[in-house]
Amino acid sequence: MAQTTTTTTTTTTVPPAIPMGTVPVPAVDGHTAELAVAYDHDKQDDRQGDDGPGGGHEPFEEGGWRGWLNVFGAFLVLFATFGYANAFGAYQSWYQTHQYVTMSPSAIAWVGSVGVWLEFSSALFTGPIFDRGYFRHSLGAGSALFVFCLFMTSLQRSFWQAFLAQGVGMGISMGLTYVPAISVLSHYFVKKRSLVMGLAITGSSVGGICYPILLNSTFNKIGFPRGVQASGYLILGCLLLANLIMKPRPPKRRKRAGGGGGAKADDESLGTVKRPRVRDLLGEWRYSVAVAACFFATLGNFFPLYFIQTFFEESGLGANLTFYSLAIMNAGSCFGRVFATYLADKVGTLNVMACCCAASGVLTFAMFGATSPVGAILCTILFGFFSGAVFSLMSPVFVALSTDVSEIGLRQGLAFPVSGLAALIGPPISGALLSAANGHFKWAITFAGGSLLVGSAGFFWSRNLTARVKGTRRV
Repeated sequence: MAQTTTTTTTTTTVPPAIPMGTVPVPAVDGHTAELAVAYDHDKQDDRQGDDGPGGGHEPFEEGGWRGWLNVFGAFLVLFATFGYANAFGAYQSWYQTHQYVTMSPSAIAWVGSVGVWLEFSSALFTGPIFDRGYFRHSLGAGSALFVFCLFMTSLQRSFWQAFLAQGVGMGISMGLTYVPAISVLSHYFVKKRSLVMGLAITGSSVGGICYPILLNSTFNKIGFPRGVQASGYLILGCLLLANLIMKPRPPKRRKRAGGGGGAKADDESLGTVKRPRVRDLLGEWRYSVAVAACFFATLGNFFPLYFIQTFFEESGLGANLTFYSLAIMNAGSCFGRVFATYLADKVGTLNVMACCCAASGVLTFAMFGATSPVGAILCTILFGFFSGAVFSLMSPVFVALSTDVSEIGLRQGLAFPVSGLAALIGPPISGALLSAANGHFKWAITFAGGSLLVGSAGFFWSRNLTARVKGTRRV
């Protein structure tokens, strides 16, 4: 019977006797974790966990050409889906001034917020689905549904049609694609996991740069329906290519030689890590606090994405600057996502997340003084930088709290619906505060900035709890 691997919390070394199929690799936060990395490259299909007879075991290979193809594919998925959600500010402005002028900003914001809520909430199902091996099924179905709903949005003639197509349909489809696209990167990267996730999530920022310019321009030149359809053809190409090049490389479920003892005995004899139960995760304080922190961070982080164009308009900063305001913010976000995830691999994910969330909160309050063109541009770029960092680190935070690749989908699947609830109620609350203040931004800014600072405090708390458990400040 194979020996089991033992580890302690006071050392990062692994005893000489290592069970076949398990190798020690550095976790995201720099500590050693035992991850099951025996991969079966001879599988005839892409279902995770299929245990083909006689499959060979290989040492973990960081990256490789297949791994970087998956990074590019995830970039395309995020560019097409979450990047489009980041451009909802262009729809918010258009709906307020053209199609639905009689509706309040809060009511219109529900379309975008419901979409983001469903994107995150779908992770409750797509996380376990991904863990069970249905990567292609989830990614393919989500891609097809997203494109279909986008073209339906171009045909909508009433608000309830926009709500169903753009809010409900596109939200569900984004949820079906997001978790698989991000989680599959953990099959190929460990040392650079935060960095590659950040590179992939940068796709949402690049989309947030391109789509507002495309939509604002085409809406005014060729009309709303054809403008939406133009973006739809671009998204169709991106998602089609992503589905062709992405492929999982999951850890193989191992059976004990000799066939006796049951599945539990097999796992113990081979030193594999059992998947945690939901109750166990929710009882883990550092995880629960991190989930709550993500809720408050998301509650405040979506405010500028939805209302920055309106803020520029109300501040009288000029039509030209207003036209590019959302693109400017997402350009800053693009750099923030890459820098933060690179730094997270060096000094710890929770350390970077807590600081970036605090900076986002401070910069939100700085909007009170951003009344000149130079001040508004500077505030917008810096907020984009740090808010992008917060968004890009949400997945790595829960990966860093994981002890085995088999639990990554579950941890994210439990956390993202909570963040999705914040995305659902955050923008409408901001819109209602705008209406209550007769278009003045004082209460909306206070609400968003305060939420981000509360989120930052939560991340610092989770960071301290994790540091005690792991015995290091680099968490």
